[in-house]
Amino acid sequence: MNRPLNALNQDDAAYLTGMSRRSLRRWGVPRNDDGTYSGDAVVAWAVRRAEDAATVDGDLGGSVSPALEEYRRERARAERRKNDEAERLLVATEDVNRCLGEVGRLWRVQIEVAERAGQAEVADAMRNHLEEVDKAWTALCNTRK
Repeated sequence: MNRPLNALNQDDAAYLTGMSRRSLRRWGVPRNDDGTYSGDAVVAWAVRRAEDAATVDGDLGGSVSPALEEYRRERARAERRKNDEAERLLVATEDVNRCLGEVGRLWRVQIEVAERAGQAEVADAMRNHLEEVDKAWTALCNTRK
């Protein structure tokens, strides 16, 4: 699966959920406006579906305790993290920050080169793009907390 997680095709979404392509349609797995599947939305849907199935009355002889519910959610999260790490779908934020820091440093060097070469317009454009990337990354990190 070498596809962005926010634009999975039906085969990849089926693989991610362990369902058939037909079951994806039948069970109403959420889709993006363009017909692709968001990995995050698909996993969240699958977890909710599994949690709902596990809490049906009679499943454990009646209602399930809040502690057991929380345990199940944490266990599901841990399994998802383990699976994601195994598939190398997750990268530590610190690693990405380190990488982006190095890319930013290299861009700043090139901005200085452009300025020294009298290409102020190019340097300004590069600086603006670098600031946009920084803002986007910061916003993404803040939404994931």
